[in-house]
Amino acid sequence: MSIKRYGIAFGIIAVILVVPVLLAAVTALTYLQALVIQLALLAAAGAAGIAVVVVVRASLARTERRLSRAVKQTTEVVQKARGDQSRHEYHQELALERIEDLADSARAAAYGALSISGAAGRAGLPDAPRVLFVTSNGSGMGHIARCSAVVRAADGVFESRIVSLSTAALTVRAAGWPVTYHPSQKALDSPAKQWNTRFARFLYGELARWPADVIVFDGTWMYLAVRDVVRVTGIPFVWLRRGLWQESVDLAKYSEFERLTDALVIPGDVAGTGAEPSPESAELVEVDPISLASQTFALPREEALAALGLDPASRHVLVQLAGGNSDGPAEQERAAIDSVLRNGFVPVFVRSPIGYDHEGEGGRFPVINNVFPLVDYAAAWEFTVTKAGYNSVHENLHTITPGIYVPSEATMTDDQVLRAERVAAQGVGISARTAEEVAAAVDRMSDDLVRARMRAQIENAGPGNGAAQAAGALADIAIRHNAGESGDRSWG
Repeated sequence: MSIKRYGIAFGIIAVILVVPVLLAAVTALTYLQALVIQLALLAAAGAAGIAVVVVVRASLARTERRLSRAVKQTTEVVQKARGDQSRHEYHQELALERIEDLADSARAAAYGALSISGAAGRAGLPDAPRVLFVTSNGSGMGHIARCSAVVRAADGVFESRIVSLSTAALTVRAAGWPVTYHPSQKALDSPAKQWNTRFARFLYGELARWPADVIVFDGTWMYLAVRDVVRVTGIPFVWLRRGLWQESVDLAKYSEFERLTDALVIPGDVAGTGAEPSPESAELVEVDPISLASQTFALPREEALAALGLDPASRHVLVQLAGGNSDGPAEQERAAIDSVLRNGFVPVFVRSPIGYDHEGEGGRFPVINNVFPLVDYAAAWEFTVTKAGYNSVHENLHTITPGIYVPSEATMTDDQVLRAERVAAQGVGISARTAEEVAAAVDRMSDDLVRARMRAQIENAGPGNGAAQAAGALADIAIRHNAGESGDRSWG
């Protein structure tokens, strides 16, 4: 056999032995790699190996088709996996919602068990209902002061506690009121959902430790946490709601809150009430304007001056234009100070527990530190220069104190401009907006005869204090609830 024949035979044998291995490996090779192998085989096998290579090419074609099908199947699997992931996320959201619903039920059950044990612990106490007040932070002390006024007027008719988002809660608690502070969403700089969850948990804890017969909310916007707690516990719910609103406020968005209540208690306003209550409200209670003023706690002039550390030989004017969470009119305050001094009075300032800290012109004038309730010392003032907020105006009217009112235009819902105008129209105060008007008003109020006439007009036309009326209404609601007479609440 010639060398050429030996070469051909060797090439054929080599191809036969190597092809199975190549077929197994070729599935992982690229088309270019397969082509290189084919060329190598041609070089090694010579003419006789060409036939075998044709067989290999056919096998490679089948392999390419299989690879193409595999790629297509893999793409379909990936797309299906993506779809499954989306469906998984959707079902996960549903699962989370179910978990939240179960958590609500668990909280309700836990509240029921704890409140039963708490109620049992009250067996030896006088049979007085319990009222839990919840207040917003607001732009001043209006909400927490109004609740404090109702608590003071209750005088044992019911037990009470106040949960407040106002930083003034610390001052009110120091004065002896049963107040617990919880930071507002703004104070915590927290997302709404997270804050509402935290606040709801806090309220559940309060109710578990101190089971209430009625929950009273005093604020403009009813927090989701409060609504959820009332829904879960089923405790009668009362909205202690302002009566006077700015005309620009869309009251329709508040009507839903009214439908959630068992009763709507609306304090009167010297300016009147501009918002009609929703007819869906289960019960409507309208009372006189509410303030902390009380003849029982009011101090005579000499005692008030001594308690505040003021000189009884001087005549004092309360100047309270800066402070709170809204605007502080510096020009009007400067005009008030200059005019008060020019007329022989001493300006007195208040360090606000919720905002601006007044330094009394660097210590030149007296500054009162966190006194609550300040209305008990009203006899110390010849007159006042304040904003036209609900508290300031009605505390003056209830203590027969002449006042100059500089309305704030920064409030979102309260209409201080209208209140100041109505007070002036009734002759029970003076309205001033610009610095020039403030100075002129102080000059006018410095006349003893003007102040005497204004006091007489307040006595004749001034409104009564509705704090006791509100306290009686709340006690009645609690008693009727305990007797099983409360109505159904619509949760829409």
